[in-house]
Amino acid sequence: MGRKVACSVCLIGMLLLSGCGGSSHLRMDTTEQDTLYLEKSGKIELVNVEKLDKEYYSKSELKDYIKEAIKEYKKKSDSGEVSLHGFSVKNQIAKVLLKFDNADTYQAFQGEKFQVIPVDKVVEENIVLPDVFMDAAKDSKVDKETVLKNRDLKFLIVEEALSIQLDSAIKYYSDANLTGDNLIQTTGEKIAVIAFQ
Repeated sequence: MGRKVACSVCLIGMLLLSGCGGSSHLRMDTTEQDTLYLEKSGKIELVNVEKLDKEYYSKSELKDYIKEAIKEYKKKSDSGEVSLHGFSVKNQIAKVLLKFDNADTYQAFQGEKFQVIPVDKVVEENIVLPDVFMDAAKDSKVDKETVLKNRDLKFLIVEEALSIQLDSAIKYYSDANLTGDNLIQTTGEKIAVIAFQ
């Protein structure tokens, strides 16, 4: 079973075993693809969308996998909390709404590279960034050195394919497609880097 499929089964199963509730920025009923919302506070919401049309989605296997996945994640609970806020299945499509304390929690749970790093840390630790970014306001290319001059920026580094909404304006981006002032689509083909304020 692939990592994404296994993780999706885990997410769905966890929701079957857990309570839901609370208000959310994302709406499951209108979300058609994996979508993430990043708050200014660093908290994260994710709607995971998966087809449930394969033979390996049997109830007994799902229960066994869920028990093991929950047990394994609890061993790493120092990464932060994951809370479960919604679950639906319609026309063999499962949608799961999860909330994460921060980027570290998300990365630990999802198993995909996902970081939020302030510009000062990027400079201090000499973190590798793309040499060229797109300026979101001007729709033109700009070099890395120009981007790093803005000391108020944070960098979101994403490995997987996601539709991302930020609670802040996107200033620069690389290996992603801008779809609005605070909306961007990553491809999962290359690691995307999004600079926001």
